[in-house]
Amino acid sequence: MKKISLFLLTLPLSALATLAPLAIAVAQQVTSDGTVSTTVTTPDGRNFNIDDGTRRGGNLFHSFKEFSVPTGGSANFNNALDIQNIIGRVTGGSVSNIDGLIRTLGKANLFLLNPAGIIFGPNASLQIGGSFLGSTAHSFLFDNNFEFSATNPQAPPLLTINVPIGLGFRNNPQNITSQSAGLEVPQGNSLALVGGNVSLNGGGLIAQGGRIELGGLSAAGTVGLSGDGSLSFPVGVQRADVSLSNRAIAYVQGGGGGNIAVNARNLDLLGGSRLFAGIESGLGTPGAQAGDIKIDATDRVKIEGTTSAYSAIFNLTGFGSNSSNIKQSGNAGNIVINTGTLEGNGNIYILSSTNGEGNAGKITITAKDKVSLTGESANRFASVGGSVGSLSTGNGPDVVIDTPSLSLFNAAISTSTFGQGNTGNIQLKVSESISLGGSSQLGANTFGRGNAGNIVIDAPNAAVSFDGTNTSVSTFVDETSTGIGGDITIKARNLSATNGASLFTTTFGRAEAGRLANAGNIQINVLEDISFKGGSQFSSNTFGQGNAGNVTVSAGGKISFDGRIGNSIGGIFSLVGIGAEGNAGNINISGQSVSLTNDAGVNSSSAGQGNAGNITIQAQDTISVANSLITNNVGSLQGQPAKGNVGNIVLDAKEISLKDTAQLQAGLYSGAQGNPGVVSVRATDSISFVGKDSGIFTDVESGAVGNGSDIQILAPSVSLKNGAALKASNAGQGNGGNIAITADSLLFDNSTAASRVEKSGVGNAGNIEFRIGSLSVNNGGQVSTASLGKGNAGNVIINATGNVAFDGLDNNGFPSAVFSSVNPGAVGNAGSIDINARSLSLTNDSRISTSNTGTGAAGNIKVTTAKDIRLDNQASIYANTNGGQGNITLNSGDLILRRNSNITTNATGTATGGNISINTGNLVALENSKITANAQQGYGGNIFITTKGGRFLSPDSVISAISEAGPQFNGIVQFNTPEVDPSRGLFELTETVIDPAQQIAQNPCAKGFGSTFTLTGRGGLPTDPQKVLSSDNVRVDLIQPITRTVNSTSTTYKQPSQQPRVKKIVPAQGWIYNEKGQVVLVGYDPTKTGVQREQPAPNSSCAAVR
Repeated sequence: MKKISLFLLTLPLSALATLAPLAIAVAQQVTSDGTVSTTVTTPDGRNFNIDDGTRRGGNLFHSFKEFSVPTGGSANFNNALDIQNIIGRVTGGSVSNIDGLIRTLGKANLFLLNPAGIIFGPNASLQIGGSFLGSTAHSFLFDNNFEFSATNPQAPPLLTINVPIGLGFRNNPQNITSQSAGLEVPQGNSLALVGGNVSLNGGGLIAQGGRIELGGLSAAGTVGLSGDGSLSFPVGVQRADVSLSNRAIAYVQGGGGGNIAVNARNLDLLGGSRLFAGIESGLGTPGAQAGDIKIDATDRVKIEGTTSAYSAIFNLTGFGSNSSNIKQSGNAGNIVINTGTLEGNGNIYILSSTNGEGNAGKITITAKDKVSLTGESANRFASVGGSVGSLSTGNGPDVVIDTPSLSLFNAAISTSTFGQGNTGNIQLKVSESISLGGSSQLGANTFGRGNAGNIVIDAPNAAVSFDGTNTSVSTFVDETSTGIGGDITIKARNLSATNGASLFTTTFGRAEAGRLANAGNIQINVLEDISFKGGSQFSSNTFGQGNAGNVTVSAGGKISFDGRIGNSIGGIFSLVGIGAEGNAGNINISGQSVSLTNDAGVNSSSAGQGNAGNITIQAQDTISVANSLITNNVGSLQGQPAKGNVGNIVLDAKEISLKDTAQLQAGLYSGAQGNPGVVSVRATDSISFVGKDSGIFTDVESGAVGNGSDIQILAPSVSLKNGAALKASNAGQGNGGNIAITADSLLFDNSTAASRVEKSGVGNAGNIEFRIGSLSVNNGGQVSTASLGKGNAGNVIINATGNVAFDGLDNNGFPSAVFSSVNPGAVGNAGSIDINARSLSLTNDSRISTSNTGTGAAGNIKVTTAKDIRLDNQASIYANTNGGQGNITLNSGDLILRRNSNITTNATGTATGGNISINTGNLVALENSKITANAQQGYGGNIFITTKGGRFLSPDSVISAISEAGPQFNGIVQFNTPEVDPSRGLFELTETVIDPAQQIAQNPCAKGFGSTFTLTGRGGLPTDPQKVLSSDNVRVDLIQPITRTVNSTSTTYKQPSQQPRVKKIVPAQGWIYNEKGQVVLVGYDPTKTGVQREQPAPNSSCAAVR
């Protein structure tokens, strides 16, 4: 017998176990039943010579009453050398116990049939020139309905010259058992055991380059025999079981060919047992093809190994003890398993591999019920797959599994290449469920010059789940490889990953001859929900010379990423590592809703030489990001040199919310160089940012070169609350990004929108532009552009069809404001502020300002409203400069300042103050409010006021243009009144002429009751009907009062009866707007309501006048 020496990667084939002998009957003999001319002789009772028989052509028929060979004995068929087939039957009803040698002459095939059963002991062996078939069938079947029966030997045999074409079974066929150390047939021949149940307990069956057939029936039926030695089993007939245990082996490796077929109800490979096919090391030739391993088990295939002995199904080319020193050739065959259930437990393998100039075979597993693979531990997988060896130029195996349910726990389905050939593909077709747990893996990887394979999970109606830190689905390109990574494609009903499970395509590979070692793409399509928890993630990365792949995730329901484990962040990633050369992939996510929570992330960034990818997240309903990051950066936190462009971030949904430090980030880290992308957030309903450090941040860090990314937001409703922020900053060399918001309503509540050049920055800050219906900025909310370095602050442009309102301070005393500034030590111009709205309201310390306290000009402020501009309670609009500009232009229906509110331009040093231009309907300044244009050592600015209505200033309110350098440096204050129609507002006087002298009381204090005194501003009526009411109208000097005496007499005037009654003159008590927007003086207090308006002013005495 040929010695078997095998090698599989790092898995040595253990020595065959010492086998315990079966109990063999003491009386062991071979005897003829006399039905055919078989002659049996024995010289010693141990060795039996079998002669004669009945010959028909190339067939020689023998019939035995008993056929048993004792230990150390032999049964010798003395056939003619030209005999092709020896066909023997055992009719006596005794089990054939064979523990010795069976020998034939020449190249004859031996067919042995015993319906009572066959047992091969540990010392049983074959020395025949052809094939061997042992069976417990009841008869051999020939064509033309000829039968050679072992259960009806008295019937006249119809012997034929043809080869048997079948085995006839009756009910309850008996078993075949083997403990033989090796039943072997010559190379290229077949060895078949057909029961009843067939069991191999230790030992082996060997047919190098030939065929091994194992199987049986447990009910009546016919098993067909073909010319090549293969068997065909009937459909619908209950099969028997086949088992290999205690390191039993079926071995057909040779120089080519070599098939194994098992047809059973159940197949068990236990305790280190193996089926072994392929091309043995050193025996292959170019183009040689190994045979297949085919298993058809109607109920179950069970493969179970132990710590010390793995059980396996192998179809290998070029593996052996000397394979590393010999150039191997030939293709491995396929492994095909058809069953109800496949169970793999412990230390087990199903592998097809090549280590030479040839391809590995395909592995196909079809299970009607389920496939379950459970490894012994995280280090001892239950494994299905194969490899391409380091010396090989062939391709690895494809793996196809088709089943309703697939379960892997500490198991792997993987293919890999270490040579020039490509890794095979993995395809899983599952209809109900897929579960990977423990430390399970699906992998198609390359460690050589070949490409990694693709992984396809085709389970559109199945629930797919992955669990465990070491559980992964991956295609991998190693740093020694020049190959291309494979793709991962998943179709499922539901997909979940928990506790750090991952799906990734990664390349560490090297480019060769202009071909990049790219990572593969990931594409996920799920009918319902996707849930990744506990640090689980999708990723496609490059750490070598190649591009990362794209990641596309689509679900009809919810997509959620939650949490982290240690440094493992849950989410989706496509990255270019430090020192790598290649682009990050794009990330596309779409679902009914998308959520990221508890430190989850979506990141497409580059820390090497290549571009970051684009991130697009779309949801039909909501996108919710809480305490999580969506990031698109170039560079690394370590400041390593990197070069590439920042990608875009796009969020598109009905509602979008970021809260609890959730951020969208896009920028250039220190040491990076590249161009910007765009962060775009779009919603058909609302967008909200809530909480400190929540928001959108686009940065160019110190040491980076390039422009910042723009921020674009579009939604009917946009709100930022509780410290949320939109920030575009530049601390390196380049311009900051712009911020643009389009909304019906926009709210900043203790939140900010800011664009700034940091102290180390060189470049301009970006602009901020709002196109909105209404804007509310409350509780210290701010909209700002600033420069702390070398560059201009950006402009702020607010275009609103409705109202714009700023109100209040935050808890630290910072006002609600819009401002553009250049800080001390900075070089550059402040930006301008341009507001167009229906109305503008600034209340409770809020402000609009532009300032430059560094080197450069201040920006200008321009506000245009259809209705009014209102400043109340220390609100202000101011421009502060030490380098020019800083003008304020206000165009409004009315301009109203109350309670210490200010409109101010101020110039420090020798700078000229900015001008203030006001064009309004009515100007009202009350309660210590001011309009001033000031300067220190330069000229004060000018104030130009044009009013279409009137000017109303309280005595403590001021309009001035003053320079501290002296009056000659003061600016001018100019009031412009448009042409007024003198007849406008006139009414027809009474025809009766009133004597004015009669209307003037010479002593107004003489009347003690019911008298009033009215003081209106600094004037009363205009002196010229061509002029409007103003603060410099005519003043009437007061007269000295006449002391009133108690006994004074009243003068009585007799009024002519014909003289009409003179109307009482009612003093003005306040002013209102009429329906034309004009100011009208009224004789009641407009601040009161109801009947209180009609109450007269209190009676006064002179003592009450101030």
